[in-house]
Amino acid sequence: MEIDRIARIARIGLTDKEKKHLEAQLDQILKWAEQVGSMKAEEAYFTDKTNVFREDEVRPFADYRLIAKNFPETKKGLVSVPRSL
Repeated sequence: MEIDRIARIARIGLTDKEKKHLEAQLDQILKWAEQVGSMKAEEAYFTDKTNVFREDEVRPFADYRLIAKNFPETKKGLVSVPRSL
């Protein structure tokens, strides 16, 4: 089952109910991707907008503690996370 493989790679545990739900979602996503892949460029709808994203804005974060409380460990003011590789 593809969902089991994806869950193993992502290192997440899933119940049978979650697997069934995600399998249906993955199937729908793959169907949409197939539809997009089969479209011809002439069929695509383009807008006249050139940049629909806002400009990046650097702002200081108000309260570091809001982020730090979501991590199990901090060291010298930095969050500590498990090694991934």
